[in-house]
Amino acid sequence: MAMKLSFCSIHFVSDQTLERRVFLSNHVIHIFTVSSFGGTATALQEAYNSEGTTTVLQKASKSEGTTTALQKAYNSEGTTTAIQKASISEGTITALLEEYNSEGTITSLQEADKNEGTITSLQEEYKSEGTTTALQEASKSEGTTTALQEASKSEGTTTVLQKAYNIEGTATALQKTYNSEGTTTALQKAYNSEGTTTALQKASIIEGTITALLEEYNSEGTITSLQEANKSEGTITSLQEEYKSEGTTTALQEASKSERTTIALREASKSEETTTALQEASKSEWTTTALQEANKSEGTITSLQEEYKSEGTTTALQEASKSEWTTTALQEASKSEGTTTSLQEASKSEGITTALQEASKSEGTTTALQEASKSEGTTTALQEASKSEGTTTALQEASKSEGTTTALQETSKSEGTTTSLQEASKSEGTTTAL
Repeated sequence: MAMKLSFCSIHFVSDQTLERRVFLSNHVIHIFTVSSFGGTATALQEAYNSEGTTTVLQKASKSEGTTTALQKAYNSEGTTTAIQKASISEGTITALLEEYNSEGTITSLQEADKNEGTITSLQEEYKSEGTTTALQEASKSEGTTTALQEASKSEGTTTVLQKAYNIEGTATALQKTYNSEGTTTALQKAYNSEGTTTALQKASIIEGTITALLEEYNSEGTITSLQEANKSEGTITSLQEEYKSEGTTTALQEASKSERTTIALREASKSEETTTALQEASKSEWTTTALQEANKSEGTITSLQEEYKSEGTTTALQEASKSEWTTTALQEASKSEGTTTSLQEASKSEGITTALQEASKSEGTTTALQEASKSEGTTTALQEASKSEGTTTALQEASKSEGTTTALQETSKSEGTTTSLQEASKSEGTTTAL
């Protein structure tokens, strides 16, 4: 487009100032220049009314450094550009802002380079495509930091990345989301002088699955945690594993709704001891099993509990073995038969204790046996009751270094008979009662 020169004027304002004015058709240019001993400053302003364009330029050069500012606007095209740059003895700063309205694009850049390091910030947005990107990076003598965020509206996706390098270690964070697919992924990883940490989480809505993983390596050992949930299958799995210089710990839990089964496993192995815990429940079979075992340098403890609801049976076993003594406990209950059995046995360096109790409801009989043997003497107690026969028998015997005591008592209700036997023998004498 040809422009006709309407007027031009040059004015010498002072010895250090020069101003020029140029007038065109709908076009005005102002130039202002200052030159001094300290440096140079230049200002330019240009306007195009017919095209809707404005340009502003300012530049300053001093002994300390340089500063540049540029701003440009296109109204008809919907474009705005801004540039700012500063270079001084300490460092460099650059700022860029660019906007396209017709295309729906915005770009922003900021960069700083100093003796300490570098900082870069970039933000870009596409409105027509529904995408936004943001990048930030910092590099210093201590380390580096990078952050990236990107969003796509048309695809429903968001990505976030953050990474940091420093003298201590490295950290990385990644998060990504798919709205249309209903999936979210988050990853975080850190390296430091002490060790490593990794965290991963993923969720899929249309598949109904959630997975979370946490893994950590440090100077002491390793920790791993995994959790997964699948809604369509109705299954939840949780795993935790830990390795340390002292020992190992493992925990597993799984639940399946379709099968109505739950399994929990926990295991700990250390140089001093070992612990194992297992719990399993099956609702379709109405069965529950729990196992716990501990093995230490001093001894062993085992506990087992199992329950069958459909059969009405419960079994509990507990066993403890130590260098000093041993304890065994067994309890079993059968509802259909109405029978309960309980066994307890303790063996110590001082003596032995045994207790047995059995109850049968259908027969109405209860049997209890207790026996104690110590270095001082022996004690035996037997009690039996039969409800259908109405008979009770009790036997008690005690043998000590001082003497012997025997007691027998029997009662029969149907026959109306009672028998009592008592005998005592001591160093002083003997007593017998019948």
